[in-house]
Amino acid sequence: MQKKKLAALGIYDVGYGKPPEATQFEKGKSGNPNGRPKGSKNKNPLVKLDQFNQLFSQSMQAVVSPNGETEEPPRTVYLTLLEILKERAFGGDLKALQFLLKTSHQIDYTERLKNEKIIEKMHEYKMAMTVEIKQREYKGYSTDHILPHPDHVHIDLKAAEVFIRGPSNKKEKQLWDMGHAAIRDLVNRIKLNAKNYRKSESEKEKDELYNLISTDLDYLAQIRDFFEGWDIVIPGDEVWDALKASGIINQDFRK
Repeated sequence: MQKKKLAALGIYDVGYGKPPEATQFEKGKSGNPNGRPKGSKNKNPLVKLDQFNQLFSQSMQAVVSPNGETEEPPRTVYLTLLEILKERAFGGDLKALQFLLKTSHQIDYTERLKNEKIIEKMHEYKMAMTVEIKQREYKGYSTDHILPHPDHVHIDLKAAEVFIRGPSNKKEKQLWDMGHAAIRDLVNRIKLNAKNYRKSESEKEKDELYNLISTDLDYLAQIRDFFEGWDIVIPGDEVWDALKASGIINQDFRK
């Protein structure tokens, strides 16, 4: 009771929670007379955290030079730290080894989950677009805009990977169409020259036709190599049958 009375009179020991009288706010008067500015919003602590994450990532991706006069190329901070951890792990540092193994497993697990989600989405896409194409073909509508074509979506469940073996956008579709048109022209030309070769009685003309066929086969091989990894179709049976029928038997033109 005596302390309260003394405090009411402004008499008390200065200490924790007891600032000097001269520094106290006046009774009945705000410590912030201007108040909070109108329209001000609460600051989101996540904004600063996001800024920190960006700065941290940029800092870790910065390129540094190895210590000493070595011929080693500059490398990022990430790579430098990993090299230090690897050296410690190989030197018998159990914590460094555990960290590397744990991080490696986490990365593998994350990549596996990501790939599984991609596989799930691509499987749904493949099924939905197959139905869409059948419906559009039945109605006589074009299906050229459906990219990638579901037949070009190959899913490897064992490896948890998806391969697109065909065009995925308009530019690639244009290349695809040009490639098939070029293949068709070359095959028709080979068949025609093979037919003329069979009919010709001139050895000189046969040699010229033979060289033309050989050149066109080289062009077919170049187109095949250009579209490597795609399901581009070269009608090899047509070519082979034409060459066989022409009497060109001593050369195997198959690639």
